[in-house]
Amino acid sequence: MRKGSYKPFEEWRAKQNTCYRVQPVTDTKLKNNQIKLHVYGTSRKNLWQQLKGTFTHE
Repeated sequence: MRKGSYKPFEEWRAKQNTCYRVQPVTDTKLKNNQIKLHVYGTSRKNLWQQLKGTFTHE
């Protein structure tokens, strides 16, 4: 029974690890949003900035 329950736990751990890997990306996304707010606040939105925004958002 222990060996049977060990495999799902490994899968769960792998999923948890992916969550931990995503966290730094969310930090950079917050910084990107702050930069975007700064850029859009000081200058007009043009097509290139909008495209750049969609690329950084992904």
